[in-house]
Amino acid sequence: MAHAGFIEKVFLNNNKLSGSFMYIENLIKMANDISAFFQSEPDRELAVGGVRDHISKFWDPRMRNQIKLYYQAGGEGLSDLAKEAINRLA
Repeated sequence: MAHAGFIEKVFLNNNKLSGSFMYIENLIKMANDISAFFQSEPDRELAVGGVRDHISKFWDPRMRNQIKLYYQAGGEGLSDLAKEAINRLA
């Protein structure tokens, strides 16, 4: 799981994220769980696309925005696959 001190620092210093400390930990876990499912895909591009597509189709726009902001702040605790997919979200 992401380092709590890092998350607190990001959220306290970013008004767009403040008040969402516990919420982002759930989003990190969800993104990593989705990534774990696609990790067995031998084609990395298909795996990244699968994670990206899942987040795009099934996450509320507010959830997508929060995880993108978190990724842009460093994304500590996100798997490499999750980071790649989040980076490609529109």
